[in-house]
Amino acid sequence: MSAPSTRPGSRTSPHLGTPLAWIGLGALLGALVGASGLLAPTLALGLGSSLVALGLRLGARPRAVLGPALALAAALATSGRPPAPPQSLGRAELVGVVSAIDARARPLLEVRSARSVGGEALDLDWVTLPSGVTLADEITLRATLSSFEAYRNLGPHPTYRSSVRRAFARDVVVLDARPAPSLDRWLIELRERVRRSIRASLADDVEGLVVALVLGDPSLEADDAADARASGLSHVVAVSGMHVTFVVGACLALLAAALRRIAPLARRLDPRRLSYLVGASVAPLYAAFAGGSPSAYRAAATASVTWLLAARGRRADALSVTGLVVVLGLVFTPQAARSPAFVLSVLATAAVLEPRGEGGAARTSPTSLASSIVLSATRASIATAPFTLYCFDTLPPLSILANIVVVPVVAAVLLPLGTVHAIVATLSVDLGRAIAAPTEGVVRAFLALSRFFAERGAHLAIPPLDALELVLVGALAFALLTARSKRGVALALFAAGLALSAAEVRLASSEAMRGALRVSFLDVGQGDATLIDFPDGEAWLVDAGGASFGASRDPGREAILPLLRARRRPHLDGVIVTHPHPDHYGGLRSLLRAIPIHEIWDSGQAAEEAPEGEWARTYAGLLVPLSTPEELCGAPRVHAGARLEVISPCPRFDPTLDANDNSIVLRLSFGRRTFLLMGDAEASTEARLAGSITPSDVVKVGHHGSRTSSTEAFVGASRPWLAVISAGANNRFGHPHREVLERWERGAVEVLRTDRDGGVTLVTDGERLEAVTSSGRRLEAPPWLSRGAPGLIR
Repeated sequence: MSAPSTRPGSRTSPHLGTPLAWIGLGALLGALVGASGLLAPTLALGLGSSLVALGLRLGARPRAVLGPALALAAALATSGRPPAPPQSLGRAELVGVVSAIDARARPLLEVRSARSVGGEALDLDWVTLPSGVTLADEITLRATLSSFEAYRNLGPHPTYRSSVRRAFARDVVVLDARPAPSLDRWLIELRERVRRSIRASLADDVEGLVVALVLGDPSLEADDAADARASGLSHVVAVSGMHVTFVVGACLALLAAALRRIAPLARRLDPRRLSYLVGASVAPLYAAFAGGSPSAYRAAATASVTWLLAARGRRADALSVTGLVVVLGLVFTPQAARSPAFVLSVLATAAVLEPRGEGGAARTSPTSLASSIVLSATRASIATAPFTLYCFDTLPPLSILANIVVVPVVAAVLLPLGTVHAIVATLSVDLGRAIAAPTEGVVRAFLALSRFFAERGAHLAIPPLDALELVLVGALAFALLTARSKRGVALALFAAGLALSAAEVRLASSEAMRGALRVSFLDVGQGDATLIDFPDGEAWLVDAGGASFGASRDPGREAILPLLRARRRPHLDGVIVTHPHPDHYGGLRSLLRAIPIHEIWDSGQAAEEAPEGEWARTYAGLLVPLSTPEELCGAPRVHAGARLEVISPCPRFDPTLDANDNSIVLRLSFGRRTFLLMGDAEASTEARLAGSITPSDVVKVGHHGSRTSSTEAFVGASRPWLAVISAGANNRFGHPHREVLERWERGAVEVLRTDRDGGVTLVTDGERLEAVTSSGRRLEAPPWLSRGAPGLIR
């Protein structure tokens, strides 16, 4: 529902649009870029200029001069804020309200306060709880928290740090439980009643989408949700501005029509103005009822300001209201600047605002509602494409076409049908079943369209872009949105195509690492994965992490594949599985389905001892050469001077030992620098290797820092400059164990941990050796410390 029209003689709201938009967008973009010196305000100023120019006139020259100054000041203010340090989760005490159920039927705690056992305040929004608590209760509990944070690995694609702060709780002890405050309880119970009514009145294959559409719950089946993401239509089933405007706006229209029929009231009061006052009050409540997403609240705030102005007889200026809402949102909820939903909703709104002519009158709009929706969807898709690529690493290739085809259907048919069905079913489930057929038909049509666009674009996905390519895409989006002719569009596409092609060639060449060795210890949670880029351009992976011990995430799909795509690695020359445990090979399944792998090494133990086991089934039937220590020991591979050799188990695995102690142990050397990769080798293997271990520059610590590895003798023999421990944050095993960590801290110059520092990337030319972590730490090995030289003992 657009800004309400007014009668002749009504006044336009003060035209604050230009300065507010400059301030709001400058502050928003400054906060997104972060604390990075002059780069942040410069980028914010340039991008802010582009966004404000999306078809919007800057007005008189003084305002055009003042705008950049305001944007610069706002960007400086927000970009100067240092990013929050990573939170140290673990045992904590929480107070909150059990306000929702997730797609896996687990309760969600909306956190009001959270403190660690040490008294440190924790900044969390939601915590997923195991079952055993009651919906709509306010509870105090103690629990062990694990972060839901995305895997943190360094690649050419800039990392976006979202403000979404979620955790998973285990070992929960409820200290106190009481009914939530009345308004909270009423909203939660109403949501639950609507959810149950929808599910009881619709078929299983469609009820999840209607629940998501009406309540903002992530209730889609996993396959349907994946299709929505792959087709670029996931925003359709997340409650946003379109939903708030339609539902509340439609109710206001009905209310105004009803009030006009009450003659005595209509003579004394303007029914439309009264309905606007009601709408301004109801919109925030509806946003809370519909899931309370940042985009829903932004839309509700925009609608409330618009309707309050209309109730006073003023016509809302769209740019002014949007700028005001952005500024207020950043002032009162500064974390919103890092919420993808909030940022995308602001960009989309800025793109679809109609240009104003002199005097503030709107220029001629398309006569057809359908063509207007198509135009808005196209402009919104173009405007949000650069940020989507930055935030989510990729962009569905057919997303613009999918939105042009599907969004008008959703706005005109699916959303009204789903909303009406939810209301009817809540009043009477039997009546809801009776009228279910049209809703089910339209939902199935939407799911079919979503699947169609997802399948057609499956092999066309845009890979993660580096910073230069993102800037070029942003420039292209700006040019397309401001072009005034088909010739301008064609020129923009041609120039961008040339520039992006050149940038892509440059990126692929730089990521091939010709002449240097790069070793990346990846953050894959509680598991191991090491990516080696050899000086001759080959890429090898040592272990692939895995969805083990009940974890539902797949680091192969979520961490390793995105990094390979970002580094322009279309295949892997080799994969080494150190031993057949799922936290070391589980992610390999996704890799095998997605990219060619030319060779696999493993210890050979699983094939002999568990030929029907899970690891044996993983590679069974693959037309990929498989090598074992019998062939590998004593036969090092050399890649442009970099030497990779298997030093255990040699000459083959020992059947008296378990899989950990039969781990493949690797020595990697280039020039004067040496790396030692221990897999999950434990004390007996370390003792067996004691005579052959020489000081190394870098040791990948065995068994995630477990006390079963890293003996005093081994630490003293290896004496590295850097010890790297791969472990998941707050893992249930307590890795790395305190005594092991202290041992390495005494025996190495530096210790890095993937649970604290994220992924660790080391680059050497054979002489210099540098390390950088995704958390921002940079280290350089002393030039006098090299292979064969004594390590430092502290």
